[in-house]
Amino acid sequence: MRTIAVDDGQEKLRSGEADIVIEYSGDIFQVIAECAADPDLDCADKYAFVLPEEGSVRWVDNLAIPLDAPNPDLAMAFIDYILDEVVSADIANYTAYASPNQTSIDDGLILEEFLMDPIIYPDEETSAVLFDIVDVGDEAARLYNDAWTELKVLLGQ
Repeated sequence: MRTIAVDDGQEKLRSGEADIVIEYSGDIFQVIAECAADPDLDCADKYAFVLPEEGSVRWVDNLAIPLDAPNPDLAMAFIDYILDEVVSADIANYTAYASPNQTSIDDGLILEEFLMDPIIYPDEETSAVLFDIVDVGDEAARLYNDAWTELKVLLGQ
């Protein structure tokens, strides 16, 4: 391990600083798409996103409106816009993240290559090795934080 990066693993790959990173799938799929779109980058077959056989965290994105939001109606309108089947599909096709919008999927608006990728749209076999993040309680969280701090100190970060 060389560094604990703050969500810039894709940049460390591009620069050659790292050969392997732990990073969000969409970030790596975007790097792969950039390589495929520009032959001058000479990296079309260089990158891949791989799910460890031991499994990984199941990710979930959320849209939420705080109870004290100054303009909840505007916030709701924004959520409605994001959940529109075409907008949702455009976002999913750009970011390579799964769309929660079943209509986008049913109407064929999501790229077939993404729908067939079990990392983006997990099948039963892939889902079996994914796990949810759970609240471990205050004492365990303190122990995790202490261990994390110790690791960063050992790495000089």
